[in-house]
Amino acid sequence: MAHSVRSALFEHLVVATLLLTAGFIARGAGGQAKPGEPTDPKARKTFAEAVDWEKHGAKDSAIDCYRKAYKQDGGHCSTCLERAYKLALEIGDYKSAEGVAHDWLSAAQTDADRASDHFSLAVALQREGIADKEAKCVSDSCDEF
Repeated sequence: MAHSVRSALFEHLVVATLLLTAGFIARGAGGQAKPGEPTDPKARKTFAEAVDWEKHGAKDSAIDCYRKAYKQDGGHCSTCLERAYKLALEIGDYKSAEGVAHDWLSAAQTDADRASDHFSLAVALQREGIADKEAKCVSDSCDEF
């Protein structure tokens, strides 16, 4: 029984990862007003710092800087959040990934964006639930899906 549950969770995780990747591709192709790096000079400096942290393997510091750059840019830098989210999932910092997804949700302007953002939040919650063996996170992820 435990093996089949674990297999089912793994299959869901694989499907979620594939769908998340498709969501990132769709988000990039959506013709957003300010794609790419931040436009605010202070945010650009923070973004460059995040890239440097990432290059040197300090992914947790990079996540913090990407999120800071997003805020400094007035919530316009989608690349900042995408990089922070990707790194957070990569290192298992699911709380940060949830925070990024909530930032996306608060900035979403279309139903398609909101759907993609709820999906991103669901992935973070599901991975947290599996990693920490928390049924509530898995249950919350189902609501988000």
